[in-house]
Amino acid sequence: MNFAEQRLFRTNGEWNRQRIKHHVKGLFGGGTPSTENREFWTNGTIPWVSSKDLKVARLRETQDYITAAAVVGSATNLVEPGSVLMVVRSGILKHSIPVAINDVEVALNQDLKAFVLRETLDPEFFLYWVTGQQRDLLLEWGQLGATVDSLNIEILRNTVIPLPSLEGQRKIVSFLDRETGRIDGLIEKKTRFIELLKEKRAAVITHAVTKGIDPDAPMKDSGVDWLGRVPAHWDVMRIAALFREVSRPADPALPVLSVSIHDGVTDGELADEDRDRRVALSEDRTKYQGVAPGDLVYNMMRAWQGAFGAVTVKGLVSPAYVVAAPVTTFRTKFIEHLLHTKSAAEEIRRFSRGIADFRMRLYWDHFRALKVCLPPLEEQDRILSDIDAETARIDGLIALTERSIDLLREKRAALITAAVTGKIDVRAAA
Repeated sequence: MNFAEQRLFRTNGEWNRQRIKHHVKGLFGGGTPSTENREFWTNGTIPWVSSKDLKVARLRETQDYITAAAVVGSATNLVEPGSVLMVVRSGILKHSIPVAINDVEVALNQDLKAFVLRETLDPEFFLYWVTGQQRDLLLEWGQLGATVDSLNIEILRNTVIPLPSLEGQRKIVSFLDRETGRIDGLIEKKTRFIELLKEKRAAVITHAVTKGIDPDAPMKDSGVDWLGRVPAHWDVMRIAALFREVSRPADPALPVLSVSIHDGVTDGELADEDRDRRVALSEDRTKYQGVAPGDLVYNMMRAWQGAFGAVTVKGLVSPAYVVAAPVTTFRTKFIEHLLHTKSAAEEIRRFSRGIADFRMRLYWDHFRALKVCLPPLEEQDRILSDIDAETARIDGLIALTERSIDLLREKRAALITAAVTGKIDVRAAA
């Protein structure tokens, strides 16, 4: 293959270009045992692997187990430990080729292939090679499709791989294990730092909308369990004293807005690629309902998850949403922040009705009885300004950390590619 030849840079005379098929003694596919036969899946001891299991490089356990009878009664195969398992048919192939080495005997589903390698090709080297060649392999094995539904096995078998000696392969594996482990450790620390920053952001908002920003303010018992103690000069009132449910006619010229459990109400219409795949826009916009700035909108079925938002622009929302218009002067954004706190979510869940999480609904007649706390208007503005400033600072740190993680991942991928194609000589470092 051209890409393999172009990438090969010999650091010594040990490297040779060879086809993968010359180093494979067995290539196995799989199948799904009948799900109607419960005996196949009851008390099974054989790990049955599907694409969702290939999230780690060393596969020791799976989410599903089948019996020996299931192996006999289906198209699946038993694969010996130390084989390289690869997803060859899946919608996720346009992004990556999930690959792993099984540490135990496994059976496969139909989306996977197992490469049982000869002693001339180290499994971990081959795993690193596939990992380092993601883009090129998807183009070659997927036959240049924009979306790869499956990899062409014959092209795969005949792909040329640049190979050092077995000893050289193991030195590269040792080098990459150490270096990628170091990078993965840094990524893990930075990922945890992002989680802590998000926790900090939530804590800042919660404290601001329930305790205020004046540490010397006298406190009182709100009389509401989920609110606890609040500043003495704040009012405690029902939602019904702040909002009334409304149903406005739709103006088809306005954008269709969405409500997110994380970001509230959008200030414009989302592009198709950014919209939840489960949500499709209706061509008849008269079926929507109108909203205005200051309204509070919530998704009745996801309110218990935090799907509330303050409206900032004129627009349209789903007829399944509840729209509440303010009946007095206050900042709806303050109420949005308050309803996004963990303690509020627990209270909203108590006010919702349904026998299971996915059926929980928050009806207006119940929501209107929820009690909230509200400071004077000027204090609401100061609190919202402080929240905006502090969350912007935290979000900036999160963005910088996420960028550093992206750079580490790019470095990791480049290091693997360079090592398995001979662009760097790792003999002294291994």
